[in-house]
Amino acid sequence: MPTLQEEIETALLAAAKDPDEGVRQAAALALEAWDTRRRVDDLCRALEDPSVAVQVRAAYALGEVRDPRATEGLIQILRSAPADVRGIAIRLLGQRRDPRAIGPLMEALDDPSVDVRVLAVEALSGFQDVRLTEVFLAMLSGAEEELKIKLLEVLVPLGDPRSVPAILPLLQDLSPTVRRLAAEALGQAELPPTR
Repeated sequence: MPTLQEEIETALLAAAKDPDEGVRQAAALALEAWDTRRRVDDLCRALEDPSVAVQVRAAYALGEVRDPRATEGLIQILRSAPADVRGIAIRLLGQRRDPRAIGPLMEALDDPSVDVRVLAVEALSGFQDVRLTEVFLAMLSGAEEELKIKLLEVLVPLGDPRSVPAILPLLQDLSPTVRRLAAEALGQAELPPTR
């Protein structure tokens, strides 16, 4: 006995041969939507495959699909996959700029992997949400060099005066790159006029 999905697809295939052009167009669009849904379902199942290579391929394929469930699949990766696969998902979520990804990307700021945290900062910076400035500033203190560099790269163009107290101590950092970026950030900070 055919499933409901099979019945719908059979009916849509028949409707794609309807004498009316509008019906044929609607049936073709509906068949495409069904095919996309099936593809997303298959890709989300592939994310649970024990093979990292399969997970990576599924993540990249989901990144190309413009179905809202693809974003959910990429978010799923952030909670269960190895660090390199989480990094791929973060990049893809950053490219999508789907607001539903902000919360999970914020969670990735606490990831044990510094590489994942760096990618999360980069992805979140693309959302251009001013509320993230405070989060990034709070992360500066005690961050690894690589993360400080990424945070400063994101903060420098903002010129936000709230950044000054967090960035000033970085002029004494061990890393010359951090010191240079801190100086650049301070040079761009837009302070209120003095009297």
